[in-house]
This record gives sequence, C-alpha cells and structure tokens, in this order.
Amino acid sequence: MSCYLSLDQRGTYEQKIRRSRFLGYAEMCVSENDITGLLNAVKERHSDATHVCWAYLLKTGALSKEHSTDSGEPSGSAGKPMLGAIRQRNLENVAVAVVRYFGGVRLGIRGLIEAYSTTAAGAVDAGGVSRYCDGKLIELKVSYNAWNHFERSRELFSRCSTTKVDFGANVDAILAVEEERVSSIMHFFDRQDCLCRLGKENVLIKLPVDTSIQGD
Repeated sequence: MSCYLSLDQRGTYEQKIRRSRFLGYAEMCVSENDITGLLNAVKERHSDATHVCWAYLLKTGALSKEHSTDSGEPSGSAGKPMLGAIRQRNLENVAVAVVRYFGGVRLGIRGLIEAYSTTAAGAVDAGGVSRYCDGKLIELKVSYNAWNHFERSRELFSRCSTTKVDFGANVDAILAVEEERVSSIMHFFDRQDCLCRLGKENVLIKLPVDTSIQGD
C-alpha cells in the first residue's frame, strides 16, 4: 500500500521584511504539469515582482524528483531553503513559489535564507496536511441501522472518505476506502445483508492525518 503526506489545500502566506514584501504559495502537485500550472498562475498574477523563486518535491512509488531555483537571488539563498521547508514536514508532491518585491534594503545571504524559508514554511503550514492513500470505491445501499453501526466503528470509518451519501428509504453511499481496509469493510457490510459493489479502478483518497491508527 502506498500512502504519503501532502497538502490538504492551497496555502498562502505573506510577510514584510525590511521593506521587502514576500508572498508564498504552496500547493499539492502530482505531476510536472501541475507545477507548471501553479508557477504560470503565480507569475501572471505577480508579473511586476522582482523575483519569483520556487521549489518542488515529486514522488511516485520509489521514484523521487526535486528541484529548486533562486530566480536571480544569490545562489542557495532561496530555492534550497524553500525545498527544506517541504522536507522538514515530511511532505511529498508539493510545490512552493515565493514572490519577492524588493523594498530597497539588501538582506544579505542569511537574511534571504531566513526570509524565503519562513515564507515557504508559512504557505505550507497554511495549506494544512492530509494523508493520501491508494484505494478503491465501494458503492452501498444499506439500512440506517447498518450505516449508524458503521459510523460508530472508528477503525473502519476513519480509513475511508464518503464521496456521496443520500438518505432516502435506505442509505445510498459511495465510499473511497484505503486499500488495506477494503476487505474488512466489504466483510462488515456483507454481514449486514446490504447491497455492496466494489469498483475496479484504483483511486487516490484523502484522509485526515490522525488516521494512522492500529494496523499501520
């Protein structure tokens, strides 16, 4: 099973340091096309900025790719500190861009490292963290009693996300379930005499970080 930590949503952060204005943007990106889209949007929005620096870390299975750029700032003063903000939080598939509007006061190498690292960290932290896992979709038609029983079973319920639920004569739901929990959830509903159908395609599901409970 493949699980990793990444951003829950786009994060932004802004600070002013000795008259220079720094704006950070962090986003979950699962491909280089996603990264290009983020960078193009930031550059278009801040076409008058002095610098637009960026860093990313992509991982697919055992393959990892990372890159950073100082975009005209002194070598090692921007991109690498931004990449460090991603690594320090053990995140994967994240891209960060930091925009600088020069305020007329030079910050020096140490000052730049601090400015870019804290702006990147602020944007990443603003995005929050979720746990992403390989999984399957399960379609259900169940009684209210069975659904309530399922919701009370934390170990099962916390390992999936509800992508759709309709409350009518029965409960019709679609669950995105962490791969290693598919068989146990299918077995649970089979015992409840419910209609249950497992999808064939793999999906990427998003779970709260605190779902690292028994069984990992």
